[in-house]
Amino acid sequence: WAEFHNGVAAGLRLAPFQEKMLRTWIQYNRPSEPNFTHAGLLLAFGLHEHLRVLTMTDAYRYLSQEHDITTLGLLLGLATSHRGTMHPAISKMLYFHVPSRHPSSTPELELPTLLQSAAVMGIGLLYEGSAHALTMKILLGEIGRRSGGDNVLEREGYAVAAGSALGFVALGRGSDAFGFMDTFLDRLFEYIGSKEVYHEKFLNATIAADDQSGNTGQMMDGSQINVDVTAPGAIIALALIFLKAESEEIAARLSIPDTHFDLQYVRPDFVMLRIIARNLILWSR
Repeated sequence: WAEFHNGVAAGLRLAPFQEKMLRTWIQYNRPSEPNFTHAGLLLAFGLHEHLRVLTMTDAYRYLSQEHDITTLGLLLGLATSHRGTMHPAISKMLYFHVPSRHPSSTPELELPTLLQSAAVMGIGLLYEGSAHALTMKILLGEIGRRSGGDNVLEREGYAVAAGSALGFVALGRGSDAFGFMDTFLDRLFEYIGSKEVYHEKFLNATIAADDQSGNTGQMMDGSQINVDVTAPGAIIALALIFLKAESEEIAARLSIPDTHFDLQYVRPDFVMLRIIARNLILWSR
């Protein structure tokens, strides 16, 4: 990973607003054997929006190398370069790396959770600020969906990526982002561990990303949602959706434990996330 970050740093040294980088230059500097440094360079090019010049054929050549870190850099780089555009071809590429979105008849693909997390984050960047209803519904389900691996850190990382992506899709839109889908908020607070239900429809309906995808289950331990995994992503999503919204209602529901007894049942890092989220929501206070 040190080589990857070194590649990102080297790429960021390029002035972001220079003339558009030539496609041939990017192709010429592609190594014969994929490596971590070039993967980081791809991400840096994406942050500067230089990857807009690549065609889908170019992207396929990178993907065909079957190098996970290069694929990660490419997915995030392309999504960042096309941030907020909802580019159809890029969207298909990202969704291909999210197995839960594959039709049930599709042969099961074993994709590393790292790539799945990168793809989900890329979807959030690609649809940034659009408040696209279907994308929001999908990402909401992904927060609570069990990823391919059983590694706890990978599961939590996937949930955080999905929550961050959901926040980007509805960035700063507040309640306007949800429209008629009021139960979204109740589902997010359920992921956090809140017992309060503010909408009656939530009592009779459970939001799922897509009922057609049955190859992965919800993030359940027994009959309960594992909030240790889902809470960070849900808090981040709420913080980004209601960024600077000055919503007293949402801030109040992100309650901070105020007794020693309550503190024993909330992880310290979750308390920190709630405090940060409350201050992002109540920006001017």
